[in-house]
Amino acid sequence: MPKPRPEKPEFARISLTIPMELKEELERVAAHQNWSLWAAECFRTRLLGIKAKQRMGSDMKTVIERLRESLELDKRSEFDEGTEAGRKWAENVATAGQLLRLAGLSASGAFGPRRSAGTRRGWPGALADAIHGARLSENEIMQFWKSCVGHTDVKLLFETDLSLGPTDFLRGFVDGAVKTWDAVRDKL
Repeated sequence: MPKPRPEKPEFARISLTIPMELKEELERVAAHQNWSLWAAECFRTRLLGIKAKQRMGSDMKTVIERLRESLELDKRSEFDEGTEAGRKWAENVATAGQLLRLAGLSASGAFGPRRSAGTRRGWPGALADAIHGARLSENEIMQFWKSCVGHTDVKLLFETDLSLGPTDFLRGFVDGAVKTWDAVRDKL
């Protein structure tokens, strides 16, 4: 008859090394206490902390991924809104000269990510100037963008770090207007 397998023990023996002064203090102050129980409680507490950090780490990765995706969606949405505004402006308001100047600016590579507008008025001002072929006043720039964008949130176009290049909306605006121009210029 085979021997029955022993059940899994409830406890395991381990050896610990602690500083001698700590052992002496334990013997002096808590000689009759269950040191194994203390050690087990310390291990449990430490494990809970490690597990929480691991969960937080994976949770933070999830948060970062989700926020990165939402940022990309926001950028895409801003770009798409700009593309639509640029297309409508090109179809309904722009002159051939304005579109020609804008297409030239776009083709030159001067208008792109991480490019400086070269003016403290930023990309909204630089684009309006380029489109009109003249330096516009601040009021004229605001009026131009209000007519293009169709709402009073035009001030948001100016609230960017000028060193980072044009906003996604402005890049979309140029893209939409230039694509419309490219589609019709050979037919003029």
